[in-house]
Amino acid sequence: MNPMASTLLIVFFVTLAMGLVLSVGNPLMERTKITSELRDAEKTISQFDKLIKQVAIEGNGSAREITLAFGEGRIDIRGKEDSITYEIFGTKVFDYLTRRRFGNLYYLSGGDANCNESESVITMENSRVKLMINRVGSERSWTQVNTSSIILNITQKDSNVTVAIANFSVMINDNSATANGIGYVELLTKGESLPYCMVHARVNSTTNYDVYYTLFAGADFLVVEVKNLESNATVTSNLAFHIGSDDVIRFNDTNYSASDKTINLTFKPEKKYVASTNGNVTLALIFAGSYLKNITLYTNYSSSDYLFRVRQRAKDNRIILALSNVTFDEIDSKLDEIEKDRILGSSFSGVRQEVSDEIHTYIALFYSDIDIENSLRIGRGTSRFIIKNLGRHENRVKIHIERG
Repeated sequence: MNPMASTLLIVFFVTLAMGLVLSVGNPLMERTKITSELRDAEKTISQFDKLIKQVAIEGNGSAREITLAFGEGRIDIRGKEDSITYEIFGTKVFDYLTRRRFGNLYYLSGGDANCNESESVITMENSRVKLMINRVGSERSWTQVNTSSIILNITQKDSNVTVAIANFSVMINDNSATANGIGYVELLTKGESLPYCMVHARVNSTTNYDVYYTLFAGADFLVVEVKNLESNATVTSNLAFHIGSDDVIRFNDTNYSASDKTINLTFKPEKKYVASTNGNVTLALIFAGSYLKNITLYTNYSSSDYLFRVRQRAKDNRIILALSNVTFDEIDSKLDEIEKDRILGSSFSGVRQEVSDEIHTYIALFYSDIDIENSLRIGRGTSRFIIKNLGRHENRVKIHIERG
């Protein structure tokens, strides 16, 4: 072979090989960088969490200082939500629009939740569902609150089916009077393309309590939790509705016709949910707490609506309200994950396809027994924090976090 041709051929293959290394190596290097940032963020937020819990245990007046270094992204301390989120910018680490839970620590990937409000209505929606919520009063102007009418309706976007909610009330210790009170309903997270939307209802009644409604990005379900109660109290979640005129109800592997107005069943089922379907969609009320007392199916609620009821212990209470274009069997298939994690990693109908190469990953802390009193936003760099215990109020420890 001509020496010049041989040289050119060698140069060609070396250049080709270098191109392949760069094309394969650059994404790997980028992913390694993002993974490293994620591990640093995990360490930072875990340190924060550990110290907050220590100060909470130590009692009124306790205070600790900590110095933390924040890399890429930003951290938000959200007092009204009692949460701390660390947002990391860049290439995805987890599947798009999924979530993982470890204790009170959540990993959230991507954001398609839009949270908006008008004078009288709050809208929470993502690519799967849309909820219309009754906005009532404000933190500065309390008024009558009826928990049965907080959620007005929920729409399943894939099937374009809207279900009107006749009653989604909360009762404490089986006292129907506690479903009503004085207070307000407010939107805590406002904006577009967020990892979650959260609505807070404050209810002062014969028993005072707070209800939090959270819609995660990509989820075809709503998470409902009641806070500020004694751990041994009983929380009852009522749901009255109908999808259509010929709904079929599933309760513990048995199907019932919603048109049969004689059904009144209460027991602790093996499968901890009750659901109904009308062909296109299934609506389910699923227990996701720590201790289930019982579930009720009552078809004679009204001429058209029937009632689902879940009673559980207040400590670590949680309800999942799902509206998805799935079958009863597909709901069943997700129950083990819910029982283990108290949340679903994707959606009942599967993971939605990714729409962006640039995915924000969030590490979030949500507290149920700690009341964070203030809000802060911190960017990259090193900051010193002072964490203070301000004592107990309504069954929760008040924690103040300030920059030193």
